[in-house]
Amino acid sequence: MVESYPASLPSDPLINGYRESWVSNFFESSTDSGKPRRMKRYTKPPRQSLTVTVPMKRSEVAIFETWFWETLEGGLLPFSFLHPRRNTLLTFWFRKDANPDPKPVKNGQEWEVTYELEFERG
Repeated sequence: MVESYPASLPSDPLINGYRESWVSNFFESSTDSGKPRRMKRYTKPPRQSLTVTVPMKRSEVAIFETWFWETLEGGLLPFSFLHPRRNTLLTFWFRKDANPDPKPVKNGQEWEVTYELEFERG
């Protein structure tokens, strides 16, 4: 069973803290004459990536930290999350080489937590 993103935490990203990267599923090879030939790179495309920055209060950062380290075992396990743009529930993974990055905004009372996720196109 896939864990859910905690309902007690905000999930809507900041406008300037949202970035979604699409992976190209083809490559081109040159030909002796005419247009380059395009072919599929993968039979199943790799995971798409999504970077979000979510505003949280100090108490919410503590909930997020406990959920990340204990429930998801430090980001190892997948979780279900509402995709911010598509508004559909998908399975996400934290990127293996990018742990969440909380930063204080107003004297430590408000925080911005940035994290990178991966998901399969669906």
